[in-house]
Order: sequence, then C-alpha cells, then structure tokens
Amino acid sequence: MGASSLRPNESESALLLKIKAFFFFLLFASAVIAQAEESDRVPLSARLLQKGDRQPLVGLQVQIPQLFLETWTDESGAFSFEALPPGQYRVQILVSDDQIIEQTLSTGSNTPVLYLELPEDKDDLVVLGKRPSKEVTRHTLTTEEIKTLPGANGDVIQAVQNFPGVARSSLNSGQLIVRGSSAEDSSVFLLGQPIPLFEHFGAVRAIFPSEIIDSALFYPGNFAADRGPYMGGILNVQPRTPQAQFHGRIEADFFDAGLFLEGPITDHLRFAAGIRRSYIDLLLSKLMNEYSELDLIVAPRYYDYQLMLDWQQTDHHIKVMFFGSDDALKLLLNEPLSSDPAIQGQAQYESHFDQIIAQWDSALTDRIDQTLSLSVNRNSTNYRISDSLRLTLEGYELNIGDEIKWAMASHLDLHTGLSIKLEPYELKAKSPLLSQGITASSTPLSAQELLQTNRDLFYYTPIFFTEAELHFLDRKLLIIPGIRAERSSGIHEIAADPRLSVLCHITPSTLLKAAAGRYSQPPSLLALDPVLGNDHLKYQHSMHYSAGVEHQWTESFTSDLTLFYKTFSNLVASEEGRNARYTNDGTGNSYGLEALIRYRSKKLLGWLSYSLMKANRKDSDQGKTYPFDHDQTHLITAIAQYQLNRNWTFGLRWRYATGDPYTAYTGSIHDNDSDTWLPYISDKNAYRLSSYHQLDIRIDHRWIFDQWILTAYLDLQNAYNHHNVEAITYSYDYTDQTELTGLPIIPSLGIKGEF
Repeated sequence: MGASSLRPNESESALLLKIKAFFFFLLFASAVIAQAEESDRVPLSARLLQKGDRQPLVGLQVQIPQLFLETWTDESGAFSFEALPPGQYRVQILVSDDQIIEQTLSTGSNTPVLYLELPEDKDDLVVLGKRPSKEVTRHTLTTEEIKTLPGANGDVIQAVQNFPGVARSSLNSGQLIVRGSSAEDSSVFLLGQPIPLFEHFGAVRAIFPSEIIDSALFYPGNFAADRGPYMGGILNVQPRTPQAQFHGRIEADFFDAGLFLEGPITDHLRFAAGIRRSYIDLLLSKLMNEYSELDLIVAPRYYDYQLMLDWQQTDHHIKVMFFGSDDALKLLLNEPLSSDPAIQGQAQYESHFDQIIAQWDSALTDRIDQTLSLSVNRNSTNYRISDSLRLTLEGYELNIGDEIKWAMASHLDLHTGLSIKLEPYELKAKSPLLSQGITASSTPLSAQELLQTNRDLFYYTPIFFTEAELHFLDRKLLIIPGIRAERSSGIHEIAADPRLSVLCHITPSTLLKAAAGRYSQPPSLLALDPVLGNDHLKYQHSMHYSAGVEHQWTESFTSDLTLFYKTFSNLVASEEGRNARYTNDGTGNSYGLEALIRYRSKKLLGWLSYSLMKANRKDSDQGKTYPFDHDQTHLITAIAQYQLNRNWTFGLRWRYATGDPYTAYTGSIHDNDSDTWLPYISDKNAYRLSSYHQLDIRIDHRWIFDQWILTAYLDLQNAYNHHNVEAITYSYDYTDQTELTGLPIIPSLGIKGEF
C-alpha cells in the first residue's frame, strides 16, 4: 500500500520536469530569435535640402505613422530612426500646418538626400530698413534687393541712389552725391576700411558681386565718430560669411560674364572667390570704329577679382579679403577737335588697384571686444590726351587700426579706436593750373599755360576717435557723445570733430531722433601739389544738423521723415577773375527734407522716397552765391516689386529729378595766338537743364532643379525711351548749341546658373 501510493507522485514530478524543460526551451528559443532579429535591425536616415540652392531644412518634423515614431531634422537637415526591421517605410515630412510631404524610404547604411520645394509661406521674410541701434539716419539694402531692384542691374551704388538725399549723377555715372556734397566728399567702406574704387567706369558694374555682400548700410549724414574723414555720406558694405556647403554661380549678360564659388576648407575655415571680365569692348569696337573721327584702340574693358577667407572659432573671428580691379580705355582722334586743336592723337584712361584687408574680432572678456584691422592697397591712375595733357598717380595706402568696445555698465558702452594711415605716392603730370572755376573747363588747352610736376609724396595721418553710448529710461533713450581727431602731415593742422546724437523711443513703434556734429576732410593729393595746386591748403569742414521721426505702422509698413541742414567752410575753391589757384575761401550750405515709405510683405515690395533739397556755394567772400552743380530741388523714386510665385518676379522703378544747373556760353571772341574761340560766360550755374524722368523694368524667371537654379532676367532701362538732357554742347565758335541726351532704351538680358 505504501509503495503503490508513491508511484503517482513520482509520475507527477517527472511530468512537471518535462513541462519546465519545455518552457525553458521556449524561452531560450525566443531569446535566440529575438537576439537574431535585433542583430538584423538597421537604421533609416535621410537628409533634407531645399530644392535648387541645397540649403539644409532645419527643424522639420519627420514621422513613421505605422510605427508611431517621430523625430526632427538637425542643423545639417538630417534625421535618423535607429534599429528598424529591414524594409521600406512610408515617411511623412511636416513642412507646414496643412501640408505633408510623403516619401518611401528603405533602411540601410546609405543616407539619401531629398530635395524638397517648400511652400512659399515657409520662406523667410526679410525686414527692410530695420531701425539701426544708434545712427540717426541709416538705410539698409539686403543682398536680394541689390540683385533684383529694377534699374540697378545688380549694382549696390545704383541701388543706393534710390534713397532720399542722394542726387542723380549725370549720365548715371554712379557717383554718390549726398545732401548737397560733392561726389568726392563721400566714400565706400569694406570691413571698416575705405576702398579706392567701387565701380567700373561708366557705372556699368560694381567691382563686387552681390553674392559676396551681406548688406549695404548707407549713412547720408551725422554718422558715428569711427567713420570719416568725409563731409558727405558713407556706404558701409558688409561681406557675408561664406556658406558651409559648396556653392557657385555662373552669370553672363550684355556687359560681362563672371564666376563665383564658395564653401568650406576645414570645419572652421571657409572661402569665397569670384572673377569677372567684360566683353562690351568687342561690341563697341565694331560700332565706334565706323566713325571717321574716332578709332578705338582699346574699347572700354574691365575685370575684377575677389578672394575671401573666413575663420571662426569660439571667441575669435578673422576675415581676410584680397580683391582688385582694372579698367582701360584707349582711343585715337584722327583729326584735332575743331574747338581745341591741342586735343588730338591718342587719348587713354587706365585705372588699376589691388587691396588686401584683414580684420580680427576677438572677445577679450565678457564685456570687452577688440577689433584689429590692416589694409594695404596699391592703386594707379593714368590719364593722357596726346602730349597736351597727362596725369599719372601711383602709390600705396596703408591703414592700421585697433578698436575697443567696452560694456562698462548696464547704461554705458564705450567705443574707442586709434589708427594710422600712410600714403606714399608718385605724381607725374602735365596740366594747366588746377582750379574749380569756370576758366578751367571753358578755355581751350591751346590758350592755357601747361605746367609740369614730377614728385614723390608721403603723408601720414594718425587718427583717434571715442564715443559713449548712454542708455536711460530702460534703454528707451540713447545719447551718444563722441569726438574724432586727426592730423595729416601734409596739412599741419589738427581736425577735431565733436559729434552728438540723441534717439528716444516715445512709444514701442515711434522713434524721435536728432544729431549735430562737425565733419572734416583733407584736400586731395592733386590739390596739395605746389605746382598744379596749393600746398598751403587746410582741412575743409562741414556742420551737420538733422532731426526726424520714424514710425512702424505695421510689421510690413514703415515711414521715416528727416529734416537736415549743412554748412560748409574752408572749401577748396577758385574764382573766375581772381587768382585761379586753389584757396580755402569756399563756403556753402544745403538743407532739405527727406521722406521714405517702405512696405514689404511676402509677395510685394513697395518703396517711395522723396527729397526736397537746396544747395548753394560761394567761391570767396566777395563772390556771388550760386547753385551747387547738382542742386536738384525735387527727387522722387517709386519702386514696386511683385513676386508672383517662387519662379516669377516683376519689378519697376520710376525716377524724377529736377535738372542740374549749368553755366551758359553767351558768345565768343577769336584768339589769334591760339587760333581758337574764347567764350563769354553767364553767371555761374544761372541756367538749368530740363527735368529728368525714367522708367526701368525688370523681370526675373527661375527654373528650380534638385541641385541648381537657372535664372533668366531682363533689365530694361529707360523703358519709354525718354530723351533726358544731360548737358549742353556748343559749336567750335559757341554760336550754336545742342542738347546732349542720355542713353536711349537699353535692354540687358542675362542668364545665371547657381549650384
């Protein structure tokens, strides 16, 4: 009985052991299978780039709905889902609240690149003319504006001329004539350093491609103490940082062709490089050589080049730019001019420069930033008309500077700097006595005494500036006192210029502004020559006063109204009937009103500027007051640019300007000694040319491919072919006069490939 009772228990134990063994086998098999499946899992990844320009699409949400997974693209546009079973998956990319792009992707080690065209409302909105931090008047142009504004043809100088306060230059020469100041009173800066030339002759093209420019900041007056020494306006061009990916552009139009490349060299070092060469000389040579009196030896020809290196790491940023330009024009006069027999034979113009600029920005502490800068340029200019008139000026300009910005307290920032400018030059010239009186332009060379000079020049100019930014009322009120001082070795005089600006936000949308200051400018190197000019000349001075109001009506709509008044003293001048040699007896004034209204939405750019200005000059205390050579009472510019979609953009610009004043010739007398006719002249600038107006139209069309963009554009200048009078010309004996009109309708068709 006892033995029989044990058998069932033994059977049950054996059965339990078998069941446990079976379950252990299942668990082991499941683990092995799971491990095998896990080892077979692979990632799914891709990189999202903007179609055409290949910019990374950052921060887009990416989902795999069937697996309930989601992630976001990183700064390179890449995303990844790790450890998925091999196969294909439907991926959803959320590009907007109401648009999803679906792609089918396969797992694997490869990371495909997807080129997506985002909806237009995802494009960044560029705010135009945003309120500067401290300048009373500053206008801003972005790269896209420079490239596409109608009538500008991609030229930053032509684009700046649309702002109020800038007079229209004769024959669209591209000069900056700002608030009644002469063209030589304004300058262009790059990386804080002046450059000798920014445009090729005739204002056909700026020497910098728009792709290398981040923005252009224009100051028509009352600019800060670190900018000078100029009495007019300042255009400060900011180069942009090259892109982290390799990009390029090939472009050609009626005037020239160019190539631009940019990209990374290392993780911290990037480059940008460009080159351009004109070919309009090939066309003009055939056209102009048909005239019997004129043969082109070298038609207008230009080229330019740029190389930029940009290095950034932690608190240090170094930019180095090497660039240059070369212009040449040579022609042959087969017969002497009837009005001036001295002008005959070969005439030529050549201009060349090479410049290197290095800038090192570093953060010394949390509150102190330092900028070291170095600029070296070699430039040469050569004019020649037969053996009667010639000028060669060759030399170097070296600028070394150090600036400190110190956030001393929550309400006080200090900006100070010290620099020195060295100018060794060689001057060779044969010319009549230099003067700005009417005699120089009206008397034939045959009737003037020709002087010669051949000398080496060397000037050095130490420069110091400092200014403080004082913040009050929770930074709503900004007061900026400053001073700039310099002394040129060729003048033996210290120019000390105090300046003051006040800006106050009376509401978050309304800014009141006012400024006053003195601005000094040395005479030109030619004017200081003891033979042709006067080596006892002093600094010229101008007092700037301005006040105005800005208002931000909406996010897209802004207005700016400014009143200004300027006085001029110690101007380099000479007067008819007195000693024609240069003196510092010139005086003058200019005053006016500037209004600018700007509207910018995602589709439409609207721009209306108006200037009411008067400018006068006197060559001496006893002389008569006369209108400035570019005294243009009314200036109106209206711009409208509409982006129909991502592929089509239409724009137009209409400009109106009061005609320039000019001096008329009222008769003549024959000079037997030179066998020429000498004119009788009216009061200086007593007459005025007829008003100028012109319509320019631009159409851009883009074809967007995965990895590149093709753009074709038509820039039509003077669309209704208005005959604008630019000057009055006279017959050899000044008995007949003819109106010299500007260029007729000019279509410029171009094509550009970007990759």
